[in-house]
Amino acid sequence: MSRFILFWALLLISGTALAETKVIDSLSLLLPQAKEDSVRVNLLNKLAWEYHRVEVKKTQEYGQQALELSNRIDYYAGASRALNLLAIVESLEGRTNEAITLNQEALGLAMKCDSRRLQSNALNDLAISFAAQNRFSEALSYYQQALALDDSERGRCFTLVNIGILHSELENRQKAIEYFRKAIKVAENSDDHLAKTAAYESMAYSFLEEEKKDSAYVYFNKVIKIAEAHDNRLSQAYALMSIGDIEGGRKHFEIADLNYEQAIGLLESMGDQSGLSDAYLGFAKLQKEKQDYTRAINYFMEVKDNTALKLKSSSYKEALKGLAECYNALGQFEMAYTYQKNYQTIADSLFNEKKSEQFAELETKYQFEKKETENKLLKENQIIQEELINQHKSTSRAIAIFLLIVSIAAIILYREYRRKRDYNTRLLRQVRSRTADLEKSNEQLKRSNKELESFAYIASHDLKEPLRNIFSFTRLLERKMKDQLDEQSEEYISFIKQNTKQLNVLIEDVLEYSRVEKGDRRREKVDVNTVLDRIKMVLPSEAFSKGGQLNCSEMPTIWSYSSSLFLVFKNLIENGIKYNTEEQVVINISYKFLNKRHVFYVQDNGIGIEPEFHKQIFEMFKRLHTKNNYQGSGLGLAICRKIIDRLSGDIWVEKSSSEGTTIAFSLPYDGKQKMMGSKTMSKIALAN
Repeated sequence: MSRFILFWALLLISGTALAETKVIDSLSLLLPQAKEDSVRVNLLNKLAWEYHRVEVKKTQEYGQQALELSNRIDYYAGASRALNLLAIVESLEGRTNEAITLNQEALGLAMKCDSRRLQSNALNDLAISFAAQNRFSEALSYYQQALALDDSERGRCFTLVNIGILHSELENRQKAIEYFRKAIKVAENSDDHLAKTAAYESMAYSFLEEEKKDSAYVYFNKVIKIAEAHDNRLSQAYALMSIGDIEGGRKHFEIADLNYEQAIGLLESMGDQSGLSDAYLGFAKLQKEKQDYTRAINYFMEVKDNTALKLKSSSYKEALKGLAECYNALGQFEMAYTYQKNYQTIADSLFNEKKSEQFAELETKYQFEKKETENKLLKENQIIQEELINQHKSTSRAIAIFLLIVSIAAIILYREYRRKRDYNTRLLRQVRSRTADLEKSNEQLKRSNKELESFAYIASHDLKEPLRNIFSFTRLLERKMKDQLDEQSEEYISFIKQNTKQLNVLIEDVLEYSRVEKGDRRREKVDVNTVLDRIKMVLPSEAFSKGGQLNCSEMPTIWSYSSSLFLVFKNLIENGIKYNTEEQVVINISYKFLNKRHVFYVQDNGIGIEPEFHKQIFEMFKRLHTKNNYQGSGLGLAICRKIIDRLSGDIWVEKSSSEGTTIAFSLPYDGKQKMMGSKTMSKIALAN
């Protein structure tokens, strides 16, 4: 159902029609004539929506203008819609966390102005973002809220389709079909062609998932009929592609080709590059199935060369894989190997990005839960304070009455005393109960944090055993078939061994990253000179095959953690050696005491770092060079930053050029450290 979700995700975000050039032109003419600010806001928001399918940057530009103008005139409805449109931009760019934040603000403003339509838009978009993060229970809750608020037939139809898609993703197919039937019922009672198209196409793809191709065929034809009547070429094209896939699966290749060629013609007439990429990719796969590899290659090339595609998109990756398979089938093994290698490189890069996103998502979820707990405690404390203030007011009134009415002062005082005593008793019980809840919440937060810290360690540790098996059996295969291997086979085995070693380095670095929080627990006096001497002893001689010098100035004795400083200096020194093309490697380590902080500098004469990457290099899995040029996992500087953060310090690129790089880090001074005044340099010649 992936093609269906990809196509309708753009429409279902807020349930309105596709942008048309004539609509944009009309709105652009009306905008300069608008005299009232609220009218201008509405026109800006409409332009932003109409552009979201054509040019996302324009959507962001007009949405931002609408938001700024709405804030100036306190126009809540306009601001809510503008935030919703900016969230659509974030969602289309894949930044779901930012989309959630913006839609939550939009929902709050929609509630302020009591707009059911705007509330429904924000709730529906929140559901889409949560579904994209696989947080399906939250997504379903927001969809149900949107369904209860939306009175329009189109809005209800699209929301029902969304809920059906969600159940389909959860493989609750019967539940999905139930919601698709509800959507069809709503759509058929309206004159809205887009609602009918969405409902019929959702049912068609549902039948396709269950291999009921004849039933799917019927609904796709309904989509084509409606789309032709209303010049909805995009819906018509996707339905034709789906019918082409069905006919291709039945080996009716001539009919399949006709449907795809008609779909391609429609998309070319629209100039829809994204849709054309889908069509070219499907048509190329069809030609490959027919074993017409030359024609398949032509259309895979169209997908690969499409500038509208992102370099790491799934379509681009599939095109590379298809090219490799076609060239292999034609016996052009060199071309096949080139495209397979490019495909593998992108796949590896996407894997690393996915891991980083998973870590970021865990961190975001942890911070969100922590913030929720803090807000809850703050609200409870405010309630207690308000109750105490009210109590004091009551006491003051009682005292005033006592002074005015002496005859009944004793009775009033006694009653007030009893009331106050009972109230304080209840209040004390509430405080104890809430304190217990607070302690429980803190314990849960500690446990959650501990689980997060151990996640990377456990995952990496479990990967090491199968990796060793792969490496060992590859070596056994190489020895056993040594006399039978040709040059290309030896290259393949070398490629496996090289990538196995690279993955092993990555696992070891992830383990090292996870151990940072489990390092030294007690601070002690650390002679930095001794730490550097230890590093000089453990640096492997093969790392310095180029020769060179490691120069160190006199270092202080500080209160810190010996093993943590060891890791930081070792990683920085090894980076200076690794990323170095000079005949003689020179690394200088110096120290300054600035603004009551210890500042250490590690300078090399390596290849340098471009200014735009000075911050990115400290992020996990960030590499500025390919694995073929420089080995490594992209975790060394991330480990350094995590250690320095734990020590309450800072780390940065002091300067960098083609003549080398200086990385500096600072640590706090608490008055206990022993300061060294000498600046003499000690040298060690690196082994040749």
